[in-house]
Amino acid sequence: MKKRGLNFLTGHKVTGGTNNGDSATINVEPVKGGESISLTADNVLIATGRRPVTKGLGLENVGINVNDKGIIPINANF
Repeated sequence: MKKRGLNFLTGHKVTGGTNNGDSATINVEPVKGGESISLTADNVLIATGRRPVTKGLGLENVGINVNDKGIIPINANF
């Protein structure tokens, strides 16, 4: 992908951005701390990870089971 001019920044968070019409300017900084950088691009794709936060909710007290990853199992009807 780098040969095609795509740049990936993992472990960073977006702290601001500006729509410039035909381009965008995005301010990012490393999640673990460090210097902020500003990037200008024609297109920007932001993807974030998600994880369940079910520990400590007392779900077992109301009969809701979770798997080993903390996810509530569902069927085809949710």
